[in-house]
Amino acid sequence: MIDQPEIYKEFLENIKNLNPEDIAKSVDIASANYSEIFEDQKKLTEAPHEIVVKINANVLEQNEKGEYIGSKGMFEQNYHIPVPTGVLYKDYVDSFFGFVKKALVDTIENTENKIG
Repeated sequence: MIDQPEIYKEFLENIKNLNPEDIAKSVDIASANYSEIFEDQKKLTEAPHEIVVKINANVLEQNEKGEYIGSKGMFEQNYHIPVPTGVLYKDYVDSFFGFVKKALVDTIENTENKIG
């Protein structure tokens, strides 16, 4: 099994090198089935444009041999970001994913401090 502090150091370096654009890959809506991708999303604000970000988390578990043995839990959260007319929505998306990146780095650094 890999040394736990080493796992966090490697992950942290990978996250620090990630750009918001790497996280927010565009979907070609023309070739995608819109209803399948966004079937459970609803507009919640009165803004002319609204970004809906859906985050899914799956807690995977492995045994001492490093083999995947199942999922301990699944979590889902939707975030709605109103975007005014005349503003580039991509700036809002990049800002949100920049925040996600910072949160990931902070989480890993805090975890490293607790175990290492």
